[in-house]
Amino acid sequence: MAVRRIRQLGDPMLRVRCERVQNPKSAATRLVADDLRDSLAVARKKYKMGRALAAPQIGAPVRIVFVQTDKQRWTMINPEITDVGRDDLMASWRWIVRAGSTRSRSARSGRRCTSPASATAQPNPGRCDRAAATLD
Repeated sequence: MAVRRIRQLGDPMLRVRCERVQNPKSAATRLVADDLRDSLAVARKKYKMGRALAAPQIGAPVRIVFVQTDKQRWTMINPEITDVGRDDLMASWRWIVRAGSTRSRSARSGRRCTSPASATAQPNPGRCDRAAATLD
């Protein structure tokens, strides 16, 4: 497929409201998913980092996200994120060591979840508990 330019912060395309995917099995959906996969692979090889790309980042205003870890990869179609609020957050302090020491506070939610549908249109509920960090 095609490797597309990854849009950076400030690009107006990233502010456009994305359309829902009506047919997850369509050729257009497959084309965008393949382009996301190929673009992420090139970015990972070039920059030695990256886990996911969303369709707006390559210029397609639709709700598709491609995620790849070392051992798994999947495409999320029309993902929905549900945040249960601050009552279920746990705060902890961590030290981040780089060229100096920076203290950060991380808030984790044990019940924040995403409900994507895979390219095969089967519901695939997942659990997200990534930290939302603030630097002090």
